[in-house]
Amino acid sequence: MKFYRNERIEEIAEQRLREFEGKLGRPLSIPVDIELFGDLVLGLSMLWENIEELPGEEVLAGLRPADRLIVMNERRKTELEQQAGRRRLTQGHEMGHWDLFVDISKLDHPGLFADAVPSMFAYRSSTGGQVQIMRTLLSCEAGRDIVRQIKARADTPDEARSGSLSKPV
Repeated sequence: MKFYRNERIEEIAEQRLREFEGKLGRPLSIPVDIELFGDLVLGLSMLWENIEELPGEEVLAGLRPADRLIVMNERRKTELEQQAGRRRLTQGHEMGHWDLFVDISKLDHPGLFADAVPSMFAYRSSTGGQVQIMRTLLSCEAGRDIVRQIKARADTPDEARSGSLSKPV
């Protein structure tokens, strides 16, 4: 499991923006083209597709690392297009998951839990700060044990980590 202090996240973000500026061959201007950034710097594509939502859940997007793809929820397209800042924030949030928590070198290797039900998304962005991730872990006992261990430790206010779950196990 990876833990990042906010200061380190800021350093990585600044490095990525400098990289984007270099690829563009010109200084950045506001607003930054988030989709072009995802493509040129992170090698991610974007797609609008219906995403299943649980009762009371509002899923804005999901990250499919193996496909190097951010999937925006088609069911939320109208509201996200009307609120461009929210759309861009959601896309940037998923890019952050990719950049900080996805080990690209392991994407094409077999998973730890071969008996687990494969999940469409490794990360899902929901409202209210609730992010449901790693459904695959929840589908087998060994995975549920890992989730219990993860949930036993709380984040401090100045860090982010992969593995946070919104639902108790």
